[in-house]
Amino acid sequence: MKLCRCPVCHSDIHLDVLLEDDAGREMLGIITNLRGDNARALVSYISLFRPGKAHYLTQEH
Repeated sequence: MKLCRCPVCHSDIHLDVLLEDDAGREMLGIITNLRGDNARALVSYISLFRPGKAHYLTQEH
């Protein structure tokens, strides 16, 4: 299941790959245990720290 794209390399991020990673499993466990709209609020808050598009245009890959 495709979730989104990596902000660094722009490759697709799939749920099964995320679950293979210890940190990914821990993050999903924390988010799924939140109540009400707290999970949505946490994901929105984390997305505030995503670099802007200008950051990617200046990076050499």
